[in-house]
Amino acid sequence: MVRTLYILAALALLASCGVFARCVALWVCPDAELERIRDQPDIVTVFKAQLESRGEGTEEQTSPLVAQAQKLALYLDPPATTAVEQTAEPLPRLPAGESLLVHPAAPSLKFVLHGTSYCPDQPGRSMALVSEPGGSEADGKWVKEGNQLGHFVVHEIRKGMVVFRSGDDLHELAIEQRRPSRSLVRERA
Repeated sequence: MVRTLYILAALALLASCGVFARCVALWVCPDAELERIRDQPDIVTVFKAQLESRGEGTEEQTSPLVAQAQKLALYLDPPATTAVEQTAEPLPRLPAGESLLVHPAAPSLKFVLHGTSYCPDQPGRSMALVSEPGGSEADGKWVKEGNQLGHFVVHEIRKGMVVFRSGDDLHELAIEQRRPSRSLVRERA
């Protein structure tokens, strides 16, 4: 039995030496297929050659994404109008002494707070269930601090209350306290 183990150990040693010799031979001797792959041109060179063969040349091309971004920039910030365009329609003038004051509409909280899950130790884990007016709790959505509802941002979630931010203004929204409906059945003592 011991002799069989010695023979198996010797065979395993010979096999491992054979595998090691094969690895060294592959590492030292260059592979013809690998050399052929290394000598091929890279994809950038192939792409430029295809562009030149089409006659497009190598001048700078604008990508469709950049072209759309430039159109959006022109839409958001149009170029200055000329004097001819400005004289086309005169602006109406107010009588002397009157000024036109435009006040922005005050934002209103058009949400119903159904409940809060308040974590005093980890405020980032606090959540609130908020829905549109007239909606049920099933229609509501859970929000965390930093989420946006309409043009409001959830600033802080407290126990039974949510603080929303609109610009620099803070607005509080509390859970509606519903009165329990009266039972028609008398309670017995």
